[in-house]
Amino acid sequence: MKEKTNFAKMIILVITLLLATFAVADDLEAGFRDPPETTKPYCYWYWLNGDVTKEGITKDLEAMARAGIKQAMLGNIEGGGPVKMFSPEWYALTRHALKEAARLGVGIMMFNAPGWSQSGGPWIKPEQSMRRITWNEIQTKGGAFSGKVRPDIQPLVQDVAVLALPRKKSVAIHGLLPPVQDKKLSLSSSSWIWHAAEDGATSAAAGTKCFRRVIKVDATSVNAARMIVSADNSYVLWINGKKVHQGSNWQTPDEVTITEYLKQGDNVIALSVSNSEVSPAGLIAAVQIQYADGKTQTVCTDSSWLVGEQETDGWRDSVKTPEGWKAARVLGPVSMAPWRLAPLVKNKSLWFRHTQPFKARALVVNGDIAAKLYAIQEGKRNVVAEVHSAGSNKDTDFLPDGPRVFSFKEVTAQEFVLEPCNLSPDAVTLTSEPKVAQVVEKQMGRMHPTPSPTWDSYRFKETVEPDDTSIIVKQGEIIDLTSKLAADGTLACELPSGDWTIIYFGMVTTGKQNRPAPPEATGLEVDKMSKAHIAHHFDSMFGKLLSEITSEEKKAWKGVTIDSYEVGAQNWTDGFEIEFKKRAGYDPIKLLPVMTGRVIDSAKVSDQFLWDLRRIVADMIAENYVGGLTEVAHKHGLTTWCENYGHWGFPGDFTIYGRYSDEIGGEFWSNNPLGTIECRAASSTAHIYGRRRVYAEAFTSGLDLGHHPYLIKRRGEELFCEGINHFVLHVVAHQPRDGVPGKNPAFGTAFHRNNPWFNECRDWVRYLQRIHFMLQQGNPVADVAVYIGDFAPQMTGPADPVPPGYDYDYMGSDAILSNLDVVNGKWVVYDEKNRERVAASYELMAMPESGYIRPHVLKRLEELEKAGGKVVHKAPVPIQSLQQLGVAPIVSETTCGLRWKARQLDDGMLFFLSNFEKTGTFESNLRITGKVPELFDPVTGEVKKIARYKTDKDGTRICVHVNDLADSFFVVFREQQQSPSVVKVRAGGKEVGPGDLALYHDAKNRLTAESARKGTYTLTLSDGTEKNVRIEKDSETLPITGAWTTANKDKQGFSVFKKTTFSVPGDFGKGQKVLLDLGSVEVMAKVTLNGKEFETLWMPPFALDVTEALKHGENKLEVLVTSTSQGKPKLGDVKLRTVSIANVQ
Repeated sequence: MKEKTNFAKMIILVITLLLATFAVADDLEAGFRDPPETTKPYCYWYWLNGDVTKEGITKDLEAMARAGIKQAMLGNIEGGGPVKMFSPEWYALTRHALKEAARLGVGIMMFNAPGWSQSGGPWIKPEQSMRRITWNEIQTKGGAFSGKVRPDIQPLVQDVAVLALPRKKSVAIHGLLPPVQDKKLSLSSSSWIWHAAEDGATSAAAGTKCFRRVIKVDATSVNAARMIVSADNSYVLWINGKKVHQGSNWQTPDEVTITEYLKQGDNVIALSVSNSEVSPAGLIAAVQIQYADGKTQTVCTDSSWLVGEQETDGWRDSVKTPEGWKAARVLGPVSMAPWRLAPLVKNKSLWFRHTQPFKARALVVNGDIAAKLYAIQEGKRNVVAEVHSAGSNKDTDFLPDGPRVFSFKEVTAQEFVLEPCNLSPDAVTLTSEPKVAQVVEKQMGRMHPTPSPTWDSYRFKETVEPDDTSIIVKQGEIIDLTSKLAADGTLACELPSGDWTIIYFGMVTTGKQNRPAPPEATGLEVDKMSKAHIAHHFDSMFGKLLSEITSEEKKAWKGVTIDSYEVGAQNWTDGFEIEFKKRAGYDPIKLLPVMTGRVIDSAKVSDQFLWDLRRIVADMIAENYVGGLTEVAHKHGLTTWCENYGHWGFPGDFTIYGRYSDEIGGEFWSNNPLGTIECRAASSTAHIYGRRRVYAEAFTSGLDLGHHPYLIKRRGEELFCEGINHFVLHVVAHQPRDGVPGKNPAFGTAFHRNNPWFNECRDWVRYLQRIHFMLQQGNPVADVAVYIGDFAPQMTGPADPVPPGYDYDYMGSDAILSNLDVVNGKWVVYDEKNRERVAASYELMAMPESGYIRPHVLKRLEELEKAGGKVVHKAPVPIQSLQQLGVAPIVSETTCGLRWKARQLDDGMLFFLSNFEKTGTFESNLRITGKVPELFDPVTGEVKKIARYKTDKDGTRICVHVNDLADSFFVVFREQQQSPSVVKVRAGGKEVGPGDLALYHDAKNRLTAESARKGTYTLTLSDGTEKNVRIEKDSETLPITGAWTTANKDKQGFSVFKKTTFSVPGDFGKGQKVLLDLGSVEVMAKVTLNGKEFETLWMPPFALDVTEALKHGENKLEVLVTSTSQGKPKLGDVKLRTVSIANVQ
């Protein structure tokens, strides 16, 4: 009896599990077809220039609700209009917005400060602002000293320390202009050249051309050799097979020193020039060689140069002419259109001479430079160092004009040359004193100058240790005089004998302000390392509003927004020396002179101090700024939404910075490449801390009112494939008044009610919801966790760290310490809010060389590796490392390029496929086996079981049809395969693709064929059997040629109703599916046929299945056609066409 009971329980359990599986499957399909409210996108809602009206607010919110926007992020951008921020009128309008949002079910988040970047306002005093170390030096001798050491700086400087350092002997000399400056390097005798088959000045094909010239050189008597190059679009230069330089800015020709690359006799100068698209293309260059006897050899681009279609063996280094290469085509002089370059390029060198040989150890440069330093030794020029600075951004850097410091292995000589150098002689100092390399950059006074740093951007060059350590000041030699500093900034003290430098260190505001904000709401940026100052900022921004709003208004207010960080760094705060000692384990005060460029104790100690400084600043910004805002927001029932990166100088670590926010977001632009690293930073951070949603500020751009959903679809899906799964549309600009084209800022896509198509975009938004819904299911699939290293700042990890077909997440030190484990040989991370849930797992940890790692981080990594975690010490990860673990690609052997993302479901997997590089038949191997693939179309909501696929022990090869380059779909695997699949289709002795014969299983699981072409098709099944299916009819068409009436929906005719009637013969489409094909549409169309309304069509094919709505006899057709504000609504040639359907027996 007991056995029977257990058997019955087992049967019940199996049935229960099956029912649960079916329920999950049904929930997935139902949620896809009709996505839940939580999947609705958010938007940015900018109130611009103080031009805000009550009526406009209501209409904006109503339009958002109709479009399907769930939440709006309200920002006040710039000023000058009638409504002043924080005025009684502004508060009334803000409360009205909250009240209306609550009525309409639209949530409101508010930017945490006026403007979008960052966190500040007129309430922030200098002593509450972002601050940095400043210093003042006084040279003195031993004995009594009395004088003022604190500089007169406004706003007033705050004291940090006063130190006295013994002054070591050193040599420091400024540059000199040579008695006779070298001849100027010019392009005046050079010509633009290109391949003989193309007129590059007009148009050239995309691709790469190869150029070369062989020249004879007497290398034994070369004094200097330089080359100037410009190429449209980019070039790489080799001399005698060695790569010399590359460039991609044709507007500014590059000047390159080539002396050390030349040899005696024949020399091969070779350049590959790439044209990125069909556009003008050309190369222009000049070589100038100066000999010891004063003679000059000049080689210019002209018809004597040879050009080839592609690289061939020896083309870079062999004097033998490559086969098939021809004389270059001369396009014209340097000044010709379309380039119009000036022929003359400034060129100078600086010389450094001392009375006797000395040991040079550092170069200090005031200004940007790209040059080489040579030592003149025994009559020869020997390269000492290559020096290059990356530039600065005065809007964000707090020391943009600070010295560029270069440290190198000491070299003894009496004479040195710096070339090329266009700086004044007194701007460059060569010194024997050891200097901290890149000291301004290492203290974050000058950050990466572009929006998109690389992983290496903040991996700084090490300071070189001098051979003679006696020339370095030790901490034990430094006297701390801080206690002797009087309130008025004067110092009175007694110093031992000798030469001394007294250095006053203070803390002063960086001066950065919130922007772009209304003038009345602009002020200093708040200290990002102080929770107390952050709380003051929050209360100053929101305190009055929170105290006055009603419970109904508060209901709509969901949280605060922290946009991308764009206000530069800070490197000190109140009590920082105490916090530094607690975190780093040593007192930083006597190491403050390192910030002036001095080496203290050793090069290693000095660099380590600045490394620790940057790491601690990054951690404190995350904990106290993002964490502080989150804490104070939670006290008021609000959440935080944060973009976990920054532009033009982000001082944080994107992983821990994002951790302290409730929600994490990236961003991307629709008309430039910006967004890939931002979105990967957001998705990686979300994944390693267990957040299901990953947001992105979506479709930011330079304003283009011609943009519409179809044009931006591929770009949006590209970023879904970086791990984003919830869009925040950028931007809904507030429309104070009605009228096309409305009020538009110079940035962002026009998602607002005065842009005609926005009012008809509900079904496009539903498409976004479907993608959001699907990409929020299950867990992310990635095989590799890529360690980004322990250094800071960090905004991204190593580029392209895994082979094609695999996926990855970046992993930071904080997650390793707090959230990473090894379970059953896999690296796993947990949901921080539910430690029972594994949020993601990885087969492998990639640990590329990244410099210093703190001991406690290394210890944890070693523990995890001992627990079975597999590690490879490289990035990119070699494919062999993955193969050795038996890890196959997630997506592989594709018939064309694409982008993709995979998610692990409880009962299977889903794959999102998009950005196909060509249309037609698409095949790919997907890493799942034993389950049936289903095709989920996010545009239509249609779900079909694919019949055409192959499966083996390693995966499933799908075969589908791509109709348009903007197509995308989900391939979902849930159900176990019960019947054989179709592996091949033939007709008339030829293979037939899925575009000619679609095969799927219908709702009753019957194998069904669909085609517009009559014929007998032979299907080969995976079990080796064959079946035939007969399509009885070719597709028939019925043009709709009757008269159309047109009526405007709006005043200006950007949205119009087109109506007609037409008759359908009784035998048309009998037994077939009938499609209504609208042809080419600009840009959206909503069809109503015989009273049945269909979803709006917004991308090709503009066709609908109207079989059920169509009648034989008279039919009434209405099409609402909507354009952009830059065009007019258009329909193509409208017709009915049929498709035959047959069940395969």
